[in-house]
Amino acid sequence: VAALHARWQAAGPVDAALSLAVGDALRTVDDLPAAATVYRAALAALADEPSRTRLRALRALAAIDPTVAAAATAMTAALPELGADSAPTR
Repeated sequence: VAALHARWQAAGPVDAALSLAVGDALRTVDDLPAAATVYRAALAALADEPSRTRLRALRALAAIDPTVAAAATAMTAALPELGADSAPTR
């Protein structure tokens, strides 16, 4: 997973979908600081409007950083049609 993270860092411009997969892999091995960094990068790469990818990144980051929980909850309420569809897996 460390090699995956290193390749993600070296890849250049952040792709949000790829970042979610890398963040999930880092969470799986309990590298929570690195996962949080990756999820934040994914959020920064996305437009501010609600989307499935943004919601998934927010929920994953909120599982690591409780200060983001309010934003994740607000977006979940704004997008009830997504339901548990964008919940992070662990």
